[in-house]
Amino acid sequence: MMEKKTVLIVEDTPENTQRLMGLLKDTCTTRIATSSDAALQLAASATPPDLILLDARAAGMEARNVKRKLNEAEATRNVPVLILKGPEAASEHQETESLRQLAAVRDVTLLAMGSLAETRNNESINHIRRTAHFIKTLARELMDTPGYKDTLTPDTIEMLFMAAPLHDLGKAGVSDSLLLKPGKLTDDEYEQIKKHTAYGRDALLSAGRHLDLWAPFLDIACDIAASHHERWDGTGYPDGLTGQEIPIPARLMALADVYDALVTYRSYKPAFSHEVAMEIINGGRGTQFAPEVVDAFLAAESTFREIVLEYTDFPDEQVAL
Repeated sequence: MMEKKTVLIVEDTPENTQRLMGLLKDTCTTRIATSSDAALQLAASATPPDLILLDARAAGMEARNVKRKLNEAEATRNVPVLILKGPEAASEHQETESLRQLAAVRDVTLLAMGSLAETRNNESINHIRRTAHFIKTLARELMDTPGYKDTLTPDTIEMLFMAAPLHDLGKAGVSDSLLLKPGKLTDDEYEQIKKHTAYGRDALLSAGRHLDLWAPFLDIACDIAASHHERWDGTGYPDGLTGQEIPIPARLMALADVYDALVTYRSYKPAFSHEVAMEIINGGRGTQFAPEVVDAFLAAESTFREIVLEYTDFPDEQVAL
């Protein structure tokens, strides 16, 4: 049986607290904080939570400030923090549906992670943070672009940001000896690595089957996990999709993932400069990457650089940039 995760709920409204506890009771252990000070104390306890939920509408909670402090603290910097947002005066139906969507996101994430809990991923928490911000930046640049604007609504962009951390979920199903190998992979080893796209998609689909509904978030997460290594010219994997066949979320993640690999240190390479990464990505316009996505990257390249500087893993990355 999967071990229950611990979720810290930071909420000062009893009614909302009870609703969240009700949603989480079957799969999670919950802890409650009704003030920002209490939240910081509980989060920094001997056993930090696995997830922290902050209500952005709670009076006096200063959710973003609390999130910043949690990200800076040694004990909680690797704990995901989710700020729950919503309209001030939602109807009962809207509120119920919002909570159901939250439940779907919660269940599929925990079940998918739990199914792969015995294995490891070689990426850092900052890789996850960087790529999530990269994909949101690209989406915002493409909001008014024909072929993209109907898909990239504000709600969808938020779901992209939430789904991005699951892009390499399937790497937890690949052996450490391959993920951490410092030298060049053999052809057979590379084929094994490539299977992480199918592993991630299948884990999400399997978890989704345990739900009473299929949230749009899960469609996006599956598209990203399965197809972020597809190439615009059809030479990618796992399905050899070409051009418009590649889902929009995967097109964005493809560029975000490659840029991060270029500008950060890896066991097999040094960190390249931002300028070199720009040249490489521009060189892949229309072959590796969707032309419009490359154009969006070039328009927002300074933001990409700022994101890397904010969420760097090694001092050398800042020097290289």
